[in-house]
Amino acid sequence: MSRNCSRASASRTGSGACGPPIGWPTSRARTSPPGRPPDDGCPFCSIPKLSDEDGLIIARGSSVFAVLNLYPYNGGHLMVVPYRHVADYTDLDDAETAELADYTKRAMTALRAASGRAPASTSA
Repeated sequence: MSRNCSRASASRTGSGACGPPIGWPTSRARTSPPGRPPDDGCPFCSIPKLSDEDGLIIARGSSVFAVLNLYPYNGGHLMVVPYRHVADYTDLDDAETAELADYTKRAMTALRAASGRAPASTSA
């Protein structure tokens, strides 16, 4: 058992080890396009090569794309992903960072409008 895994969480999984419950998709499977098994490469590098429908892509920019999650944690769960494979957010160049921020704001605005939820108040 890993040091971050409690016996209670291990028993909930039914597998004796930390991880999702038996039968739940792995993190790689959650990001794979429908009807396609995950490949040996990065799913975020292969998704943009698919059609928008097959890849669950809802928007494409010059540096980033927005994709729905096949198995969303919550309604409206989506990801804004750079086309360029980088190890860390800070590895993005200024143009990629700006477009990622813009697409994230646009996605949040659209999700709030579709769900009828106002942004959280920041006043105390």
